[in-house]
Amino acid sequence: MAHAEKTESSASIFPIHGRYLVFVWLFLPYWVPGLTALYFYLLLKWPVLESYYWFDVVYYYYFYGLFGLTLVAGMLITRTSWQPFFSPIRRSAILPSLELTLFIFVFSSAAIYWVFWPLAYVAPNFVQAWLIDLPGLIYWDGAGYPALANLLGFCSLVILAPVFEELVFRGVLLQRWSTKFSTHIAVMLSSAIFAAVHTDPLGAFAFGLAMSYLAIRTGSLWLPILCHALNNLAVWLIELAYLIVDGPDTMWTLQDLKDEWWLGLIYTALACVWALRIVKRIPPIHTWRAAD
Repeated sequence: MAHAEKTESSASIFPIHGRYLVFVWLFLPYWVPGLTALYFYLLLKWPVLESYYWFDVVYYYYFYGLFGLTLVAGMLITRTSWQPFFSPIRRSAILPSLELTLFIFVFSSAAIYWVFWPLAYVAPNFVQAWLIDLPGLIYWDGAGYPALANLLGFCSLVILAPVFEELVFRGVLLQRWSTKFSTHIAVMLSSAIFAAVHTDPLGAFAFGLAMSYLAIRTGSLWLPILCHALNNLAVWLIELAYLIVDGPDTMWTLQDLKDEWWLGLIYTALACVWALRIVKRIPPIHTWRAAD
């Protein structure tokens, strides 16, 4: 009887099983049906789109468009309300949430060095392919920064990604798996999958835990979306600062990662000191309870 009640409660939250949503989220980035055809169709109409970065822009918007249609169709067909995901939040929760996000940003910066600095010596080719050779967030065409492409790229990073990722991981998956298993298992599992689709798995896992805590604490996705957007904005601004200081032709190298070990130590020390304050304010994860 209890199992039946859990299943019914889970189904009322969102019509698509979590495992199917995870499959679509993991599968689409590697094969987006119709992407090439769409790009060449747009290229015929606007030849100016014949640049590597325009293919990236089309990819991101087409991916989020397809995934958004899946979510919206599921909601409309089953008449599921969006309201449980976007309940009002108290203003008093905003500043502590922003502090937690900033702490996780520092922690994630340290975690990049914890993971990839030793790997740079034992598996340099992997680090080169996985971290160093990633495309930049800001497009440069050799003569300047294309305004429209960079604006669309910025909106994808700071608006679309936070909305969709929070809706999927801290909305649908966290709620469904909380009713199927328990809240702390749902938090760990959804955060682990979130980490698996990001370059910095340890930092992304910590970020997933933090956003899950905010979603549970406030009963809404507004704060996780806002904090996620600010986190991505900070990443974008840091890359912009590097471009301004070092120039667009300067590339971050594997040797740079090795030489910057001291920066990892600074992030680590700051994160450790800050953690003493954060840990006192957050209850143990096994006591977290997602709203019904």
